[in-house]
Amino acid sequence: MINLDMLYSLIPWGGENAKPGKALAKEIGCEYRAITEGVSRLRKRGEIICADSRGFFRPSSISEIEHFVRSMKSRKREIEAAVKSAERLLHEMGGT
Repeated sequence: MINLDMLYSLIPWGGENAKPGKALAKEIGCEYRAITEGVSRLRKRGEIICADSRGFFRPSSISEIEHFVRSMKSRKREIEAAVKSAERLLHEMGGT
């Protein structure tokens, strides 16, 4: 398990400075998966860590935070729809 404070300190401010997960993994000396798990843990403790095609970053503007909120809400809807479909099939097959 990686040091969350170290990971947080390596994530830059602003989307223009986004750092790829593989670069973070190389800096810390871990696998990429440990970075994504660490970001998830940081988010659970209340840190706002944004991500886009360029990499991970901490928001430095209102627009970056607004984009983060929209993105997370979209992911939530997609997950809820997938769960609803699975629950429907489970019910049809006689599960609980």
